[in-house]
Amino acid sequence: MRSFVCAVLVVVTATTFAFADNKQAAVHSRQGKAYFDTKQYDQAIVEFKKAYDLDPKSVTLFKIASAYYAKADYQGAIDYYAKYLASDPDGPLAQQALEFTAIANKALADARAKAEAEAKAKAEAEEKKRLDEQAEARRVAAAARIKQAEAFARAAAWSSAGDEYRAAATAGENPELLIEAAVAYAKQPDLEKARAAYLEYLEKVPLGAKSDDIRARVAELTKAIDKAVAERAAEEARVRRQQQPIAVPAEERSDFELAASLAPGVKLRSDNPFVLALRAEAALRLGRRVNLGAYIEYARLSTSGSCGTQIPGPEPATPFDIGPRGQLTKCSYLLPGLQLYVHVMPKQKIDPYLGVAPGFRFGSVEYTEYFGAMREAKSRTFLGIVLGVRGGVTYHLQPGPQAWTVGGFVEASYQIIGEEEVPEGFNRDGDSSYFSMFIGGRTTVTF
Repeated sequence: MRSFVCAVLVVVTATTFAFADNKQAAVHSRQGKAYFDTKQYDQAIVEFKKAYDLDPKSVTLFKIASAYYAKADYQGAIDYYAKYLASDPDGPLAQQALEFTAIANKALADARAKAEAEAKAKAEAEEKKRLDEQAEARRVAAAARIKQAEAFARAAAWSSAGDEYRAAATAGENPELLIEAAVAYAKQPDLEKARAAYLEYLEKVPLGAKSDDIRARVAELTKAIDKAVAERAAEEARVRRQQQPIAVPAEERSDFELAASLAPGVKLRSDNPFVLALRAEAALRLGRRVNLGAYIEYARLSTSGSCGTQIPGPEPATPFDIGPRGQLTKCSYLLPGLQLYVHVMPKQKIDPYLGVAPGFRFGSVEYTEYFGAMREAKSRTFLGIVLGVRGGVTYHLQPGPQAWTVGGFVEASYQIIGEEEVPEGFNRDGDSSYFSMFIGGRTTVTF
């Protein structure tokens, strides 16, 4: 009995709540219709959807779809007509739903086509505006170029006028200006540029009314250009023949050579003093191998000792060395002479050579002689015949008729005959023949 009572209560409660929902749904439905009748379609859709949530009737879906249709939201109308047909395909409003769906689809397609057409028209208008602006900019630029070309033409600056006409043709997309450019170039005359301008015109207007005449002008210019090229080549060949010297085999040609060398060395006599020699040379290169010429050499010797002479130093060597003393202040010599060098590989970058250089040495010694309290400044000149033997290597920095070389050498110089005069009262023992050794650098220029 108790369970029966509970079941009755549940049914009564559910029925009560359902009745309340239906009543509230009816209120929303009436409010939605009121909004619909006053064309407040968005509010009507809200109310109809609330009514459907409380009481999901198929007819409410039709009302929602109709509100969407009335506000021209065709996609929303199509969606809700489809929901209505799905919930009640054989309902009393099914035929209307199908008809309105077809109308909405057509309206939606028309709207999309209209939007696409408007977008296309807008894009075309914008593109036309852009092209018109570009065309106007080109027209202005071309007009400025034409005005500048006319100014150059009045000044008879035909090449510049042609350049401006050609630029105007490009800026304004006007091939006719290329003809003006070609005419201006022809007046320069610059036949190459004139032909190029005509050819550019034919590329743009191959079948125009003027094209055949332009082709004839191109042919005439080509003929004139070929003739000018041939004449210029003949003239250049004639000038080269006039300027070309008579060829003389390198082995037979005599060249003039200047050289300078600097060499430190040592005089191998007495105290073996240090020597610094500077030599200037002038010679003829007889062929490639033989160098025959003259030289003059100047050298300074160290005065710290006896300059390789027999002059006693300022300090006595022994307690019994009580003779006169000498203090050297300057030692030098001047050596003029002849030279003969033979080159081993004159055609190579690195060229060894051997040579002899005999000469006359004029030695000079300045010293202070003192004996006890007596002091006296004196000088002496030594004469001698010298034979030098030199071996060296040259490096050709610049080949050709004006060759420049640098290199190094070793030289042994021997005084064959001469005197190393010693003042009266000094020890005169010792041979006046001696060697000097040098290691130095040499540079030459050949003309």
